[in-house]
Amino acid sequence: MFKVPQKEENLDECNKPECQNVNHPSCFNKLLVAFAEDEWEGLKLLEQEWTIKMEKLRTEAVREHLKVEKERLQLKVDLLWQKAQLLKEGVSQDDIDSALPLVND
Repeated sequence: MFKVPQKEENLDECNKPECQNVNHPSCFNKLLVAFAEDEWEGLKLLEQEWTIKMEKLRTEAVREHLKVEKERLQLKVDLLWQKAQLLKEGVSQDDIDSALPLVND
């Protein structure tokens, strides 16, 4: 890619669109701009990927929290059901409360 310029070679302007000679300032600038655009697109894609990963992690955390909350509520429902059954069977409320403590939150 890098070559020694010839004596008669004009280094200011090159009118060949396909030229990739870094000795020509205009060609070097074209290459630099193309490289920078590719890098910028790559950075934008990395940012989008990071944003998606963070949203996925946040969603998984919320899902896990909801799962734990569901299990906690199910346990509370089960305890209330057992208390109701024991009351129907004639067990005193004090005995039930001591055997199946239910914390109100």
